[in-house]
Amino acid sequence: VSALYEDSEGYVYAVSEKGIAMLKEDTSSLVSRSSNVVAFAELQGMLYFACTDHLLAVDMQTREQKNMDLSAFGVGEVTAMTLTGNNPQQLFIGFRDNTIGRLSPETFSLSLRKEKMGRVRYMFPDPENLLWIATEKTGIWSYNTEKDRFRHYEHSNNVMSYYVDTLANVRHAGDRVWIKMNNWGF
Repeated sequence: VSALYEDSEGYVYAVSEKGIAMLKEDTSSLVSRSSNVVAFAELQGMLYFACTDHLLAVDMQTREQKNMDLSAFGVGEVTAMTLTGNNPQQLFIGFRDNTIGRLSPETFSLSLRKEKMGRVRYMFPDPENLLWIATEKTGIWSYNTEKDRFRHYEHSNNVMSYYVDTLANVRHAGDRVWIKMNNWGF
């Protein structure tokens, strides 16, 4: 088992080399043979499994499935997926080749935005509808979902050379967003 996800109805989805299995109490059933799942999200009655090369959407009521071939977009493998904001929530997918995509659940279509930011490693939403994007490059990127605008933040290197923490992290506490940027900077 490489990942476990739980939906709002208490179903657990286990991802393994055999695919995605849905577990509820003492029963299990195979949802899909897709095994390269990198992220999961639930939005508007649909479950989304982001795989490295496609997006699987499962209707929570009917269990009907839709697939979108993401390799056809030519932006590399999927690396991350997240939901942003709260009114309304939006689903974003990060790609290997400097790109994020916004999914339209109504039409099951993807609009792409490319920026010279590098491979998307992580995406962190904040309450102000900003999407914080960590790449392999130093610093962090923000994407304003309402204004469709990227911005890069980078702090000068003033840390000791014996320790460089490369993992970015974003946390919301009270009315502040705390950001530990990639490589260095806070």
